[in-house]
Amino acid sequence: MTDTFGISFRREERTGAWEIAALPEATIRLFSERDSQVRDLLTKLGIDYDSAPTRERTAASTASKAAKNGEAVGVTPPNAGSWTA
Repeated sequence: MTDTFGISFRREERTGAWEIAALPEATIRLFSERDSQVRDLLTKLGIDYDSAPTRERTAASTASKAAKNGEAVGVTPPNAGSWTA
């Protein structure tokens, strides 16, 4: 695509994902569903996204991924100690 259309790519430092280099970071965030979920969760917790430490953003991202997969984060099922395989 670079030779044919002149589109260049870059690696996103945090995730290693490839992105179109010409897209501004704000545009990528606008279309990122996970980013929206993380922002919503942090807002519900009373935490400002822009000043949130990486640790809090990562925790919110993990929680949104778990919700997508139908998992509960930090919750022990009832009678978990009595389960046997």
